[in-house]
Amino acid sequence: MRLALLLLPLLAGCSAFSGDCTADEKYYEVTLLLPDGSPAMGATLTATNARTGLTYGPCADDEIEGGVGCEWNEPGRYVVYSDGQYQQTSERSDVVVVRASLGGRTAEGAFRFRRDECHVYQRSGPDTITLQ
Repeated sequence: MRLALLLLPLLAGCSAFSGDCTADEKYYEVTLLLPDGSPAMGATLTATNARTGLTYGPCADDEIEGGVGCEWNEPGRYVVYSDGQYQQTSERSDVVVVRASLGGRTAEGAFRFRRDECHVYQRSGPDTITLQ
């Protein structure tokens, strides 16, 4: 009986959320290219959650540095989704359509994001999209 009481907190910790979230902000990027394969700098990006209809960007001011649609880290890399959209993201999964434009050229990519108790996570989506 004593052993069972000692193990109970350990067993409970395995099945329940511990409440320990990291302070690291999660954000997800895509590389946007011109048709010749060079980075598309200065493009306008928006991201629309298909379930909610909410659109983020261009270069939205959200809770993390580098909002949705902002060019980030290196030329042609753009933030497409982040923990800034945590409250509007489903625990199951949401399709987010990213649209980009630059000088009359456009591109589109579909991504899937979900959330857990702490952060937003990318389930699928391209690493690169190319303007046409």
